[in-house]
Amino acid sequence: MTCTYDLGLSETQLETAVTARGSNYALMKSHHIIHKKNEESLVNALRSHGVETRMCNKKDYEEELIKWADVIFTAGALGSKHH
Repeated sequence: MTCTYDLGLSETQLETAVTARGSNYALMKSHHIIHKKNEESLVNALRSHGVETRMCNKKDYEEELIKWADVIFTAGALGSKHH
């Protein structure tokens, strides 16, 4: 699985920055990959039952999507907490 980041950093730069702050990059990436696979499994399960789905991140979470949805699942990590 290829990971993409919306930070303007290459994966090498991200690894350097994460490691410099004392975090375990390999563990973080592993958890990220598990999260993305689970997210994909949820969407696939819903769609296999004919449920129209839309995915968004916290930047795209807007009133229009809230009004469109019958139900909203949060499937995020740090970004799923709505302030």
